[in-house]
Amino acid sequence: MNTRIVAGLICSVPITLAAQTPAPPALPPVVVTAEEQSLIDQPEAVSRITGDQLRDRDLGSLTDLQSLAPNFITRSGGSRSLNNVIGFRGLVNNPFFGEPAVALYVDDVPYGSTLTYDTIFLNADHIDLYRGPQFTRWGRRGAAGLISVHSREPGDRYRFEGIAGFASHDEQYFKLALDGPLGPNFGFSLSGMYSRRDGYLHNGLLHVRPDYQDQLAGRFALHWNPTDRLHIQFTVSGQRFDDGAQAFTNTDSSPHEIEHSFAGVTQSSSDLQALRIHYTGDDVIFTSISARRDFRLDPASFDLDFSSVPGINLSVFAETLQYTQEFRLQSVPGSNLEWFVGAFASWTEMDVAVKDTFPLLGITQVGEHTFTDQTFALFGEITKKVTSKLDVTLGLRGEYIHKDVERYLNQVDGLYVEEKRDRPIANVSPKLQLTWHFTDDLLMYGSSSLSYRSGAYSVFNFNPEINSADTERTWANEIGVKGKFFDDKLELSLAGFWYEIEDYQVERFSLANIGSFGVTIIPEAVSRGVEFEALARPFEGLELSASFGYTFAEIEEYRSRDTGEDLSGRRPPYVPDATAAFSAQYRHSCGFMGRVEWLLTGRTFFDETNIASEAQNAYGVLNAKIGYEEKNWAVYVYGRNLTDSEYYALKLNPFGVGIIGDPRTVGMMVALKF
Repeated sequence: MNTRIVAGLICSVPITLAAQTPAPPALPPVVVTAEEQSLIDQPEAVSRITGDQLRDRDLGSLTDLQSLAPNFITRSGGSRSLNNVIGFRGLVNNPFFGEPAVALYVDDVPYGSTLTYDTIFLNADHIDLYRGPQFTRWGRRGAAGLISVHSREPGDRYRFEGIAGFASHDEQYFKLALDGPLGPNFGFSLSGMYSRRDGYLHNGLLHVRPDYQDQLAGRFALHWNPTDRLHIQFTVSGQRFDDGAQAFTNTDSSPHEIEHSFAGVTQSSSDLQALRIHYTGDDVIFTSISARRDFRLDPASFDLDFSSVPGINLSVFAETLQYTQEFRLQSVPGSNLEWFVGAFASWTEMDVAVKDTFPLLGITQVGEHTFTDQTFALFGEITKKVTSKLDVTLGLRGEYIHKDVERYLNQVDGLYVEEKRDRPIANVSPKLQLTWHFTDDLLMYGSSSLSYRSGAYSVFNFNPEINSADTERTWANEIGVKGKFFDDKLELSLAGFWYEIEDYQVERFSLANIGSFGVTIIPEAVSRGVEFEALARPFEGLELSASFGYTFAEIEEYRSRDTGEDLSGRRPPYVPDATAAFSAQYRHSCGFMGRVEWLLTGRTFFDETNIASEAQNAYGVLNAKIGYEEKNWAVYVYGRNLTDSEYYALKLNPFGVGIIGDPRTVGMMVALKF
């Protein structure tokens, strides 16, 4: 039956149209900015999630984005950003303090290591997901890709939005956003949220639910426009997480029942201050972003033997302090020769303390590390319109990084180790791209670039010598087609990629040192695949979307350091062979709306040995939402993982444990908007 007819029949029920009054208007969407428009005209693989889509999908953090873009990985470590794995197209970070593969920007401010990616989407206007190396237009390079989060800017009138939600597992969350003018030249944006829930796991030994969560976050931005050309923004934000332990559960038993002798906690916080200056001239655009960010993990603790015996309890303390400065200068778009140049500098210090406690023996071993990273980069690109159809883009980045680490170990055998190491890293990355415009609505592009992920020190271990890894280098090639059809009612994009990777970084558990992880280098690996995205709006109110990604990632040369086994032909860890997302959403003018989506994540291995029994087979997650929207208020009922699929987002194969995915959750939400 036609969807419009069904919705029309529902909306004609007398209880909703008392006394035959006209249908109330639907809740108006957020004002769409120029940046929130489709990126189908941009010649690269990039997906945009608008502010409306974030709210319709109830997306609150990075791990909620799993599979929403082709070949996009956001695997949860079970407690906020701790041990999260994020990647594109077969390139991922390592979960324990490794170098990020995907860069994160929030309002043009770059974040540091993946450990600090604890961002909550507060009053977000849109999020862009760039697949493929990003290093010619951003200060913080993205070896595999980049995520850019943009907050909503104030308009010329006051806007308020408040949301209250309640769901199973005693989940509660409250959000507010307020923005508007402060006189003729000033504006402000204020947003915040609080949420809590019970744990999904049950510890039968301690009679607690150890993986509860509690968070508080806020953001304030002051905007000043002294002239029509100059915009200055000062932003402060902070977050506090008071959670239980990571959601580790034994993979050979009931996934939501554990008997661990130590409950553990995960407590973290962060704060940010940033100044952004943006000037638009007749011929050039200049942007400066200065930022300071502090992240603290104090502590993360859990039962390292994952049993009822009080064997080993692990506590990790970490603090990361980062200062960044980025300059961007570019030509005004629209000329036959467009250019972009930038400079970037950052200073980062990370202090990490790891403490292993052996309750039965009454002894501990402690490792303290100070890691410092100084980065300087020059980058840019130039695009020449050779003909009315052909654009040629040349890009280049030069970067110098100096890393040093100090470590102090006090081991259980009484051995005390003090060690200092440092290393300079210099890299140059070129890029070539050709773009052919068949029409104003259809283009094809091809690009080739040399990207890298810098070498790193592994500090999460008790080896007598500091473990280090060489720079990972990727020759990335991509070809794609993008277009709009039927008066912009249909958008399609198709891309294929081929990556040749040298010194692929993989994190390995050390059999010789309990609780120790080190980065191992795989000399050669390859990743190739295809991606497809479609968005259709066949008539007003109905939106259909589909995306699919396939990645064939393979180790071409590597022997296990533990066994000497030849692992050539195996898949790298954490990389699913496929991702897919299908959704349908309909809004009727009478105020009713409905949405359903299905997210697929393909088969995934969690170490390079590819043990079949420890793999996660392909799984799907079904989400749905229905609601009624008035001009100033709305109410919704929703469900996440409605089929209650059981899957592991992450596994630590040496321990026989993993992070179980979120179970079925059903809830309701009320929104006010003025």
